[in-house]
Amino acid sequence: MSIFLTRLTNSAFPPTINIMFKSAKTPPRITLNILLLGLIIILFLLHVYYVYKDSEGWIVDDAYISFRYAENFADGKGLVFNDNEKVEGYTNFLWVVLLAFFYKIGFYTPDIAVILGIFFSVCAIIYLYKLSHSFFIEGNLKILSLIAPALLASSNSFALWSFGGLANPLLMCLLVAGYYYLMGKNNIIAGSLLISLAALTRPEGMLFVGFTFIYLCFKEKQRTKNLFIFSGIALILIGGHMAFRLFYYGYPLPNTFYNKVGFQVVQLERGWKYLSGFITTYALFLPIIIFSVYVPDKRTEIMLFFSLTVFYLLYGIYTGGDPLPAYRLILPITPFVFLLLQLFFSYLVSGSLIQNKPVWLVLLLTIVFFGSCMFFLARESFEITWQGKVLYSGKVRKHYKGDKVARDGAKIGLFFEEFAEPGKTIAVNTAGSIPYFAKKQHFIDMLGLTDNHIAHREMKNFGKGFVGHEKNDGIYVLARKPDYFVFGFSGNTNFIFPGDHVISKQADFKNQYIKKWATFEGHSFSYYKRIK
Repeated sequence: MSIFLTRLTNSAFPPTINIMFKSAKTPPRITLNILLLGLIIILFLLHVYYVYKDSEGWIVDDAYISFRYAENFADGKGLVFNDNEKVEGYTNFLWVVLLAFFYKIGFYTPDIAVILGIFFSVCAIIYLYKLSHSFFIEGNLKILSLIAPALLASSNSFALWSFGGLANPLLMCLLVAGYYYLMGKNNIIAGSLLISLAALTRPEGMLFVGFTFIYLCFKEKQRTKNLFIFSGIALILIGGHMAFRLFYYGYPLPNTFYNKVGFQVVQLERGWKYLSGFITTYALFLPIIIFSVYVPDKRTEIMLFFSLTVFYLLYGIYTGGDPLPAYRLILPITPFVFLLLQLFFSYLVSGSLIQNKPVWLVLLLTIVFFGSCMFFLARESFEITWQGKVLYSGKVRKHYKGDKVARDGAKIGLFFEEFAEPGKTIAVNTAGSIPYFAKKQHFIDMLGLTDNHIAHREMKNFGKGFVGHEKNDGIYVLARKPDYFVFGFSGNTNFIFPGDHVISKQADFKNQYIKKWATFEGHSFSYYKRIK
């Protein structure tokens, strides 16, 4: 640390210094940076533990859709939600395959999803450090390469989704590691492979593939060779997956895309509201990264990350936002937002900002600024009460606190698994946890995530409602004569969604179904059973 302080006060520094290029390699050793990175990881795990306990072991209900696909695949039934019914009701192919592998060798799927999520989140922090460290010279400013990983570890959204059960940690790990190998190690094969795999993990990974291709077009060194390798690997992996999708499911995009995304202008308004919530949560960071484009070194890399951030936010507007909590849709770009912030700050302190300034003042300002940034991120998980009154509750905390859809759905699913005859058809809106725990039953997803007919149906005023909960076709569902109906959602099984109300008004429903009540493991709910 003393060496860092001495060099930081060296008045021989020019107004601008090349902060991006690394000197000759030195033998591996335990450095202050490595120790501090280890501390960041420990603090992140404590952050995860706090959010996990605060959320009462929350896993998002949608994750159980992927779990059911994974287990059916591992059991030899194919990538299906129901036996012999090919619908791509997931958007995380690589994650489903990975979960299927671990289920096959004996792991309980929800548990391994949490373990893998936290593991990939830690890997994302490590690779973000390695990527940012590769942009700095040895010595003078390398300690600043801890800024981006520290901010990422402080993000409440990142901590929440590390155990949320979906593919976000895997996607972020693949992207950050891919750019590290591409930029820090100049390993075009490893970088291309990881970034292409990201496109198999989530559809938005294709944005990163496209922008990476453009980035390689501007890199002079071995440009033709690198473009050829990157294009070849991407074509094999992504093209192969697309061919499988068309052959197996019959559509070029996942069923969930048709269910959630339309082309109406009104959807853009909903997307803007979603984005504005993200902007207000991260308002301290987004305006600052605009100035990163003025950093003179590594211009191509900076413009790549800046362009990705801008276009990814526009993508969020186009898709109309996301129904899942804590800005899950926008989470993949946060490591690069923090990296841009770090690079701009490093450029400032490497130039005239520290000229003739006492080192203690520079360090104090650095600690105060980034301490404020980390608190700004972590505050979203706090709640402050006084004499029973809530004085402050973080916005992200509000997103997940009290979400018992999956927990209640598990109890309903276990009830049908125990008391319903195998092979019965159950119509539900909670299409994750109820079907996952009622493994022997066949399900109709009345909101269409795992139903081709409903997902592809044209709806009036589409884009004004809640994302992923707008499409329905009550007449179609009733015509399939399910043995049971569970309306509403797992925590409130009344008629809630538009399709529920359509069904409730039909004479066939009134004549053929009877309402029943059940209590299972302390959870009471209503359902309808077919009697004719």
